Amino acid sequence: MRTRPDPRRADELHRAALTAYGLGSLAEAVRMLQKSVELAPANGEAWGNLGVLLRQAGRAEEAERALRRSCELAPRRAAGWNALGAVLLDRGDPVGAESALRRAAECDPDFSPARINLALSRLLSDDLDGALEAAQTATRLDPGSAAAWDALGCVLRGVGCIEDALDAFSAAIQRDPLLESAWSNLLFTIPCSDALSPEELPQKARLWGGRFANAAPAPSGRNRGARIRVGFLSPDFREHPVGRFIEPAFGLLDRSRFEVFAYSVSARADGRTERLRSLSDAWRDAAGLPDRELASLISADGLDVLVDLAGHTAGNRLPVLALRPARVQATYLGFPGTTGLPQIGALLADAHVAPSSDDGLYTETVLRMGAPFLCVEPDSDPPAPPADRPRHPTALVLANPAKISETAIRCWAELSTREPSLEIRFLYGSWRSELPKRRVRTVFAEAGGDPSRLTFLPWTGRTECLREIAAADLVLDAFPYTGATTTLDALAMGTPVATLEGRGYASRMSAALLHWAGFGGEAASSQPEYVSRATELLHSGRGSERVRRVERFRDSALCRPGAWCRELERTLEALADGAPERP
Repeated sequence: MRTRPDPRRADELHRAALTAYGLGSLAEAVRMLQKSVELAPANGEAWGNLGVLLRQAGRAEEAERALRRSCELAPRRAAGWNALGAVLLDRGDPVGAESALRRAAECDPDFSPARINLALSRLLSDDLDGALEAAQTATRLDPGSAAAWDALGCVLRGVGCIEDALDAFSAAIQRDPLLESAWSNLLFTIPCSDALSPEELPQKARLWGGRFANAAPAPSGRNRGARIRVGFLSPDFREHPVGRFIEPAFGLLDRSRFEVFAYSVSARADGRTERLRSLSDAWRDAAGLPDRELASLISADGLDVLVDLAGHTAGNRLPVLALRPARVQATYLGFPGTTGLPQIGALLADAHVAPSSDDGLYTETVLRMGAPFLCVEPDSDPPAPPADRPRHPTALVLANPAKISETAIRCWAELSTREPSLEIRFLYGSWRSELPKRRVRTVFAEAGGDPSRLTFLPWTGRTECLREIAAADLVLDAFPYTGATTTLDALAMGTPVATLEGRGYASRMSAALLHWAGFGGEAASSQPEYVSRATELLHSGRGSERVRRVERFRDSALCRPGAWCRELERTLEALADGAPERP
């Protein structure tokens, strides 16, 4: 039997708080630590523990204040600086995190957790060279740390070394088979590989999802007289492709038939967050809530349909869906592939991005809308191309280096030999680092291309990106993980896109968007055809033809959010009326 701590003794409250936390009572632990630091405000360790638990409770701002106080009182405590760096990463401040984590490493050079977080901080700052050094140091200091190998995998993926990244994630899972981030990172990275078959993702996803086979029973059915309650769960209700693409649903779903519940599981927020909040019927700030607490919150809302918008992307809460807080659960938009989770019955898509011939690649039943798998509101005043537009032909690569396969680079090298004056420009934040540039240049040269024809530009904002697209003669899509946001932006600016359609959601996104825009015939189905199409398209999107392409895009189904939302409503109604049978 637990004895109650003396409420006048800070040390007893501190010890009791740690015990309560170990028994799963996060809220009680926070309450006792708050009382402890009130009684003993000079205890830096207690402030540090309070900050760590406040972070876990999703109270990031309070956590930062507590941890800053801890670091003031105990400036030589590496764990305090590391915890402060971690919460600053949560809040989207990699620069502040870097400073705190450097202090942690100075306090204890052998403290591996600080090196792990330093690697992640530098990764977010697009310093891949520094991130790799920190991650490799972490694995050397603690080779048994699953988190260290997981961080190393993230950095290697960012550089574009996909097979090495997959090996690192596998090493993390070997050390801790229950480390969710390593599993999701592994599954997210598989579609980037040009060495694996499309069947690899569902195979590994089923292996992960099998751990959750014994789920809690589903809640009872909905009240037939009520509006359909639809919940959307995401860490990306902000300036992010998911936030951008889901906003039409929040704004246009028929409120006489639907209620929109939003579960935000990230501490990061911006103007789009506030817009989405205002468009919701109910908004739940759920960052940091433990899985069972979040599942209980969702269950209490009595949803008819819960839609996961993350899949295996960063910040996902798939273990919450494993607890089955809603009778019907689906996944959509965030991740281009199957989740592998038995409790998710449906994947929302269209017939072009997920045709019936690919059904074996999904553990979910694919529900194909009679509309594009996403839609956009076109920019009302897109930027004009720069005045100093190059006179020689230019192609633009907008992909994350993680998605740029060696096979794609070799195709681009062949294109450059056919077009000797071609300049290929790469635009992404990671090009600030040398490692990904060195990889592309090396493969390009080995394939017979001239690396001097490659230009690498760091990301400076969406407006500048659109200007680069407008100035380019062609956008070169990466493969096998093709573009979505980047392809839409190219279509909006009238710039042709060279893409290679493969099998699986990730390999069909760009081709599906081209189809819906009326340019489906421009997608290639083989590498030789990709190079030939790119050669043709390089000289076809100029002058009045570019204006025609823009008009065609704006008249397409991709730019009809009202019609898209009506189709989404039909899909959600079908889900609410009966859970789909799993394949």
